[in-house]
Amino acid sequence: MCVPRETLDDGLDDGTEIDLLSGQPIKIRRLHRREWIALSPASELTTRLLLHKPKVDGIEIEHYYVDMTLRAPILDELKQVRVFVFYSFTTRAHGLWIVNVTLVNSWYESLRQLFRQPQDFFAQNAIRVISDKPNSRYRVRRKPLPSEVTWPQQETGELLAEALGADRFIRTADHPIYRDLIEGAELL
Repeated sequence: MCVPRETLDDGLDDGTEIDLLSGQPIKIRRLHRREWIALSPASELTTRLLLHKPKVDGIEIEHYYVDMTLRAPILDELKQVRVFVFYSFTTRAHGLWIVNVTLVNSWYESLRQLFRQPQDFFAQNAIRVISDKPNSRYRVRRKPLPSEVTWPQQETGELLAEALGADRFIRTADHPIYRDLIEGAELL
């Protein structure tokens, strides 16, 4: 099972730490503001995911991959994302960082500046991503890598599929979240 790479402009108009050595899958999680990480830009996977909040007023988000054959009716619900493998020097574990692509958004644009850095930048520097709420952007700090990082051999799509788990793949129209999105008739 694998989440395939997608071109993000197709169809468009002009958190838990885990140790790889334990054999458990890498987890999807947010970066902590005081956490120094190594980022692998070569691991970038661009795809579309369905973002679901299990509690309307909650902050937790669940990610789902929707089979290509089911996408047409819910295309507006799918979000373009960039997925990166990172290594946390705090937890000494790898993780998956999912970044929502929101063009013309100051938060996303501040991260795009980071992602545009050359490969050598990431090979030599640890980074820390800090939320700057008053200016509606992220600030990025850097320092020399404190140690070498061994990156997973698996493709990011495979790592993401393992992190999502089989129940986060929507493959049939009878999936409860998919049904909830398509049920009802539109009022004209």
